Amino acid sequence: LALSGCVRLGINLEVSDSDRVSGSVVVAALDQWQELAGEEGDLERLVDSYASVPGARESGYDQDGYRGSEIRFDGVSIADFSNPSSGDAPITIRREGDNIELRGSFDFSAINPEDFGGEGTFTTRTVATEDLGELYVRVTLPGDIVSTNGVVDEVTNTVSWRLRAGEPNRLSATAYSPPGLPLWIWGAIGASALALGAVGIWFALRKRSPEQPA
Repeated sequence: LALSGCVRLGINLEVSDSDRVSGSVVVAALDQWQELAGEEGDLERLVDSYASVPGARESGYDQDGYRGSEIRFDGVSIADFSNPSSGDAPITIRREGDNIELRGSFDFSAINPEDFGGEGTFTTRTVATEDLGELYVRVTLPGDIVSTNGVVDEVTNTVSWRLRAGEPNRLSATAYSPPGLPLWIWGAIGASALALGAVGIWFALRKRSPEQPA
């Protein structure tokens, strides 16, 4: 698989049924295009935005000749993920009643694909088993996906979008996922069950204890 592009933007996220986000964001460029990629403010803003999400961990990225940044998330609340301290979030995930609503906006109108040697997309490289190119977003959602403008993998409940340079990209997806009980409630239920069990064992042992002689 030939690497014909020079910029890599890969967003892989998973939203849990407890409204938490885990995954990674990669923003990188080939060595010979580092300076030009750095001049594109949109790419730098993406890094700054995701790196400012509470709990995010940023590290260097160096793979296949691409160098840049990788930001990882592990169990970040959808509220924190959708409201980074640095600028607007390119992707927002919100709960609306029984639904999880995802919206995204990546406006690459200012990026001229010809500057990078491309014609609409930066590359034709296959990512995993899907021809998403090097500009892609892939999100696994809880519950049934009821509407989206992306491509749905029904086996993994994942929605994918292939982004295009030189134009705005709009993302939307809705999943039906009724909220579960908060973790603290499950904890309280568990603690109560243990306490009741202990009381039951105590009474059972009392009944089985032999009577003391007079």
